[in-house]
Amino acid sequence: MVQESKILKFLGFMWNPLSWVMEMAAVMAIALANGGGKPPDWEDFVGIIVLLVINSTISFIEENNAGNAAAALMANLAPKTKVSTTCCSEQNQKHFFREKQFFE
Repeated sequence: MVQESKILKFLGFMWNPLSWVMEMAAVMAIALANGGGKPPDWEDFVGIIVLLVINSTISFIEENNAGNAAAALMANLAPKTKVSTTCCSEQNQKHFFREKQFFE
């Protein structure tokens, strides 16, 4: 099983319409605040970026926990098979007794 990079997975949570709107709002907070000789509005920019990172962090943690829980459930519920191949008689060696044990 190929494991996806945690950093790429986290950055993937910043690639959705809500994140795009937040990113554009952050850019607009810098770009549009320069009118009239005013300095850029860094407080709004930093606040929006912090909210974007918090939103992505919460989504990443929840998805990671859900994935871990699903993997644990699948591992516990996976059927386990035990096959015993013993001959039934000496004359007919093609017959085998198969015992399936689903849970140990």
